[in-house]
Amino acid sequence: MQEIQVKLTEIKKLIVNKAAQPYLLKYIAEPKIDEDKLLLLISFMKQQEMSDENIERYALATMLIQIALDTHEMVENSYSHTEESSTHKNRQLTVLAGTYYSGLYYQLLSHSSEIPLIKSLADGVKEVNEQKIVVYQNEMDKIETLMESIKVIESALFEKLSNHFYLPGWVEFSSNLLLVKRLKAEKKLFMELEYSLVFDCLQRLTFPEKKLSILSHDQQVQLITICDSYIDKAQTLINEALAKLPGLNSLLKERVQSIIKQQPTLAKISVEEG
Repeated sequence: MQEIQVKLTEIKKLIVNKAAQPYLLKYIAEPKIDEDKLLLLISFMKQQEMSDENIERYALATMLIQIALDTHEMVENSYSHTEESSTHKNRQLTVLAGTYYSGLYYQLLSHSSEIPLIKSLADGVKEVNEQKIVVYQNEMDKIETLMESIKVIESALFEKLSNHFYLPGWVEFSSNLLLVKRLKAEKKLFMELEYSLVFDCLQRLTFPEKKLSILSHDQQVQLITICDSYIDKAQTLINEALAKLPGLNSLLKERVQSIIKQQPTLAKISVEEG
């Protein structure tokens, strides 16, 4: 565990230093680094006994483009939820920040001769953006389509990287783990009576005549039950995938169990009691 933790800390510092842009940071928050995604990257590359240099290069490039995608999604969420959630200047700067992080990613890979890897990650970015359009434009016709879109948004980069290095066993594992994490985060937002993109879509598919803010208690519970059913299904698939991935490091195992056991309850009473 110690070795993986050290590498996680080292690469996180590299990402922070690479992404630091003084002017942008005067107006917007520091880029958020998803440590679970970084841990997944490090873990499967370590298991393949890649060199530290390659691990750092691949992880840094992948996380920079992930940060760019996440930063742009922050802007999309602010527009879709409320105009008061962010100033116009901050939104503009957040878009600029996402573009800046994308530029850092391309700069890193421009010095690499690994064209197939660059193409794989580019395909992942394309898939993420395509599915974001589906979700934000509310183009789903059923809940299963919504959940598949969310899974792609969360895990397309990791799927492409895993397949590039011929590690198909990691695809099922990582995609379902990241789906569970996202669904539980969305459920927590909903139960705290905050805006949730996933639950907004669930509402439109389940109760198209209603707005999310005026659902009855029973309707709220029904949406939570639907979400829980997909969480349960994904967690079963995680356990099945784990059986095919021997030798996982203990830090990743602990984090997987923490995500699986996590139960959003902060505002459960407000939902249950209506």
